Amino acid sequence: MSEKQLIASKASLVVLASLWLFSTAHLCHAQVANPVVRRLPAVGENNQSVQALPAPEGPQVPFNEPRPLLEEIENDWDQNQSAELDRWQSNDPVTLPFGLPIQIGWVPLNYNVPLLMQQSEYAWDTHLPPEGPLPGLGIDLLVRSAYLNDQRIEWSGQEATFGAEAIVGASLRQIYMDWETTVRGEFYLNQPFDRNRFVTPERASYMANYEIATYEISQLYLSARRGNFMCSLGKIVTPFGRAYFPIYENSREDAPFIRTESILWRETGLLLQYAPGGSVVSVGLVNGGIDRDTNSSKALIARYGIGADDFAAGMSVKWQDGIGSEHQKMRRNHVGVDVMYRAGRFQFSSEVIYDVYGFRKSGANLQGDPFTGDDITWGRSNYYREQLLASGDPLTGFGYYVNLNMDFEKWLIMLNYGEFYPKRIGVALHDVINRRGIAKMIYRFTPLLESYTMILRENDYAAAQEGRPRRGVAILSGFQFLL
Repeated sequence: MSEKQLIASKASLVVLASLWLFSTAHLCHAQVANPVVRRLPAVGENNQSVQALPAPEGPQVPFNEPRPLLEEIENDWDQNQSAELDRWQSNDPVTLPFGLPIQIGWVPLNYNVPLLMQQSEYAWDTHLPPEGPLPGLGIDLLVRSAYLNDQRIEWSGQEATFGAEAIVGASLRQIYMDWETTVRGEFYLNQPFDRNRFVTPERASYMANYEIATYEISQLYLSARRGNFMCSLGKIVTPFGRAYFPIYENSREDAPFIRTESILWRETGLLLQYAPGGSVVSVGLVNGGIDRDTNSSKALIARYGIGADDFAAGMSVKWQDGIGSEHQKMRRNHVGVDVMYRAGRFQFSSEVIYDVYGFRKSGANLQGDPFTGDDITWGRSNYYREQLLASGDPLTGFGYYVNLNMDFEKWLIMLNYGEFYPKRIGVALHDVINRRGIAKMIYRFTPLLESYTMILRENDYAAAQEGRPRRGVAILSGFQFLL
C-alpha cells in the first residue's frame, strides 16, 4: 500500500470513529423497543406483511434480526458446526460499556445483488442495507481467493492469475425523534498486478485498466430517513435498474455486458427517495461517474419501481447535462426497464436499456491530431466504445439480458444470457453485436463458506487489440468467506 493509500485508509477510520463517538454521545437516549422509523416490509396482495419464501429447514431467523448473507440451509450440522453458527448468528450483539451494541456480520455485503433466498424487499428498495440493531454498529467482512483465466485479454499478458481480495464494511445507525440516521462505509482491498508489464503504443491506452488500487472506497455516505422519505449524500449504490445475480469479483466483471460497459454500479452525489406502500421513487443528482468529478457536468438519475414478494419492476433514466469544454469526456446516458419474477426456488429477472455513449465532442491530442480512443490514459473499454461520428452525433445502442437463479439449498445455479446491438458506424470492431452467456455454480459448505465457479462465453473477434484474434472465454473459480 502506498503512503497516500495508507493515509487515506487511516483518515477513513478516523472519520468513522468520530461519527460513531458523536452519535453515541448525542443519540443513545433514543434507544426504544419499537422505533418509529422502520424499513418497509414486503407487501402482499392485501397490503399485509408477508414472508418472501418459507425458510429452508433449520433454525428460523426472524425477519427483522441481523443475519449473514447465506441462509442456514440444513439442520444436520455436526456439533462443532452448530456451535460455530450459534457464535456468529447470535441475536445478542456485543454491547460496549457506554451503551453501543456492535453486531458482527450484520450487513450482507453485495446486498444490492441479492440471492434468491434473501428477503424480497431488496428487490425494489436496495439503497440502504438491511435492518439491524437500532441503534448500533454493524461490522462485516468478506474474503475471496480465486483463479481467473480470461482469454478476452490474452493480448495483455495478464489473462491467467491467482488472486485474493476482500471487502470490509461498517454501518452505524441511530434514532432521534422520528429520524433514523445511517452512516455506511464499504471498502475494497484489492491485490494489484505486478509492475513488469509489457507496454507497446497500442497497449498504452489500456494500461490503466490494470492499475488496480489496493484500497478502494465502494460506498461511503450519510443517510437520513423519516417515515417513507429518505435522503442520502455520498458515494452510493446507483439507483438505476436492479440486478438479481451474485457477483464474485470486486471489479464486477463477471456480469452481463450492459452492467460492465454501460450502467455504473456506484455513483457519487445526492439521492432523494420516497417509498410509499409497495412502490419507490428515487431521484439523484450525481457526478455521472463513480468518484469525484473532473468536469463541471452533472447527471440526473431517476427510477420508479414497484415491488412485492414474488414480483418487482421499474423504469430508470440517467442523463448527463453535457456542460464542459473537455473533448475527452464520454457520454453515459441510458433509459432502462427492469423486471423480476420469483416462483418458489426459481427467480427470473431481466434488464433492457437504450444506451447513449461515445465522446461528447471532437478535439485534438497533444500532437494536434484528432483525439481518439488510442489517446486515452485513464483506461478504456475493450469493445471500442470510445468513438465519435464525423457529424458529432452520439453513438447509440440497445442491450438486454435475461437471468435465471435456481436455488437448491446447498447449490445455487445462475444462468444468464444477453446481447448488445451497437449503432453501425463503419468501424468493424465497434459494430460487432456482443452476445454474452454466463453460468455460475455456487456450493455452500457452511452458511459462511462457499465455493463458486463461473464460465463466461461471448463472441470471438478475428482481430482485436494488437491485431490478435480474441477468444471470448473467461473462467473464474474460487472460495468466498462471508460474515
